[in-house]
Amino acid sequence: DLHHRPTPPTMMNGRYANPATVALLLLASFLLLAESQSDSKRKHVSIPSEHLHEEKIRELASKRVPVRDECPHDDDHKSFVMSGAANEKMTLTFVNAILAPIRLLWVGFNGEEIEKQVMDFGENHTETSIPGHVFNFRLVSNDKLIGIFRVPDFEVSRKFMITPCKGMEEDPSNKFKKNRWKEFEKLAEGHSKPCLGPTGKWSCIRHLSDEDLENRKASDFGMQKAEVRNTDYSIGATRAQSYDPERQKYIFNFTEFEGGYKKMSMSDRLKAKLEKWYENNKGSMKLHEGVMHANHEHVDLHHVDLHGDYTSNRSFARHDVFKEVQEILQWWTGAPLRHTKTMGLQVYRRGAMLLSHVDNEHTQLVSAVLQLSQQVDKNGGWPFEIRHPSHEGATEVYLQPGEMLLYEGARLLHGRPMRLKGDEYVTIFCHFTPISWRGPDKLRPNPHHPVLQIAHTE
Repeated sequence: DLHHRPTPPTMMNGRYANPATVALLLLASFLLLAESQSDSKRKHVSIPSEHLHEEKIRELASKRVPVRDECPHDDDHKSFVMSGAANEKMTLTFVNAILAPIRLLWVGFNGEEIEKQVMDFGENHTETSIPGHVFNFRLVSNDKLIGIFRVPDFEVSRKFMITPCKGMEEDPSNKFKKNRWKEFEKLAEGHSKPCLGPTGKWSCIRHLSDEDLENRKASDFGMQKAEVRNTDYSIGATRAQSYDPERQKYIFNFTEFEGGYKKMSMSDRLKAKLEKWYENNKGSMKLHEGVMHANHEHVDLHHVDLHGDYTSNRSFARHDVFKEVQEILQWWTGAPLRHTKTMGLQVYRRGAMLLSHVDNEHTQLVSAVLQLSQQVDKNGGWPFEIRHPSHEGATEVYLQPGEMLLYEGARLLHGRPMRLKGDEYVTIFCHFTPISWRGPDKLRPNPHHPVLQIAHTE
């Protein structure tokens, strides 16, 4: 009778095994994650979260990491007896090597499951726990229990890979959903209207010539006197000093090269989810510091964290948001994507600006900015500015609440160099990368890319 075992051993796949056997099985899996420390020709597999792509995931899920015999039964974890002393804490990193989002849950002393994290494939999560504590892994799609991990009381590697088991649903990565593409096409219609009336109401795209850029009011753009003190920036600088136009030559385009951005409305389900979540959680707003390319040291920037307190279901909110955005971006690019980062909600204040820059070339190839709320002056429209390497001038995209902009941030210079004329502007950034992307390669430049003419002017 499993329920009468005085000291249950570690469970694997719903079966019991003695600690020595379990140690060997765990270490065999852990070794697959270790990078080679010798000159031998053995091939070790690592899971660098910033460079994960489909072939490696498939290899991990089906070859290098054996598929376990059977998935555990739903209540198997309840036969465990929780044990362990608080002074025996261990830090463990769980890595999702399954081609599907999973839930990581801590099992309480009464068998209850407590949400810790939602992890897409390739993502990892670190927990501090003690021997005897139990973690469950469930598929997000159907809540199926696919693994149980009991923290061992013997020394093992601290990285644990979550691998497939027999009985799981069909590999979700093979299901490239297209059933909503007509819906997304309609959401992108009607966004070519002219920019007329007060800018605070603008929902449009405006193209500026080089002459237009030269004639802009300097005090409305870029770094100001107090902000350049003790920096290498000059007054009026609008471009991040880290910007290197040479990098753009090696970033492939995943939509039409001459474009690289698309303005559209949010889907109803995305809008409803975000509006409700923001209303319920804006009281937890905190000052946000250390934001790249922002002038947050001189103008307050606030943040409502979609990642933070998992006991308040923010993990699910984040997951719902990025999965919906992922579907939209996959429609736009026609390519399977993996989620890398969601930033938000970002709450900008009067005088805020973002220096123009390009995004991370490994993890932020295809992105979306979601406009949730704004309180701006009558002529306080705050454009998202894009500069294309093939085109003169710049493109300004003005969004209203409930709208979103899709863009390829690693190959297009972008930012919000205009200083905000308003009390509040609330956005979320969601970043993805194509599963097939392996990073820039100087032997393989983008064949469409011209000789760059954008020079450093700041």
